[in-house]
Amino acid sequence: MKINEERAHGESKVSFNIADVIVIIIALAVLTAFILRIYNVVGVDSNTQGVRVQFRVNAISIDTVLPENNDVLYAPTSGTECGHVEGYSISTTKMHAYTESGEKVYVTIPDKIDLSGTIVLNCIKTNGCFYLDDTVLLTVGDTITLYTSERELVFEILAIEELSSN
Repeated sequence: MKINEERAHGESKVSFNIADVIVIIIALAVLTAFILRIYNVVGVDSNTQGVRVQFRVNAISIDTVLPENNDVLYAPTSGTECGHVEGYSISTTKMHAYTESGEKVYVTIPDKIDLSGTIVLNCIKTNGCFYLDDTVLLTVGDTITLYTSERELVFEILAIEELSSN
């Protein structure tokens, strides 16, 4: 009877229950996720950019088949062409050791070499960061895997230099 009296007098009582609140929160979360996804895909300053990456591989076997200069590189996730080997140098692997008297010295590790060089990659630049294949963030100090037509290359990134777009 109370409900009918309120309706008769033009009063309406709006009430929310917990289910209504949950539906509103879920709708806002989906909308926010959609907006963020569009922002990240489109990006504020997203464009293709060439970068020169200095790399190092420590203590590899002297029997390892090394890449050739200008070998084409392929991205790890999609397998698409993403750059090339620009050049590299080889040095003997050395490490610190201590003599019997406690003196610190460099010693050569037999049958091991260090490989240092540069590669040129085509990356996506978004918000000041470089992404390889839209998914792999290039960061100094990280280890990254790339492929040539004949071998897998796993190396540490030492430096990243943005190439001019001239």
